[in-house]
Amino acid sequence: MVIALIVAVMLGLIINPPGFSLSVLLHGSGIFIISALLTVLLITPVSFFASFGKGYLSPLGFIIFTILIGQVAEIVGAGAYCPWNMPAIYAGVAKDTVSAVGYLLFIILVVLGLGATLAWWRYADQK
Repeated sequence: MVIALIVAVMLGLIINPPGFSLSVLLHGSGIFIISALLTVLLITPVSFFASFGKGYLSPLGFIIFTILIGQVAEIVGAGAYCPWNMPAIYAGVAKDTVSAVGYLLFIILVVLGLGATLAWWRYADQK
């Protein structure tokens, strides 16, 4: 995340596109950091599937499933309610606007993913 931001800033300074200023740089950096943090928080359910499946195939399948769900939700007009679309919506990439219900679903997903992962680590038979 930090390396990508540094590379983007350096390219912006080298290219110097029209309208580039310190305020644009700070605003864009803030959006990038918050979007990256939202993306990192979405890893909690993936970590549960990695623990539950004891490998990499189940979390990979889950990630592919979430990509499909996010795309379908955007197509049918429910993208603002799909937690996996929240980073793109916040960054302004998706056409939807951020809703309170969408953020609530996002928080519920992150907490459930974290709780399920911690419960699995604590109570599952780790043989």
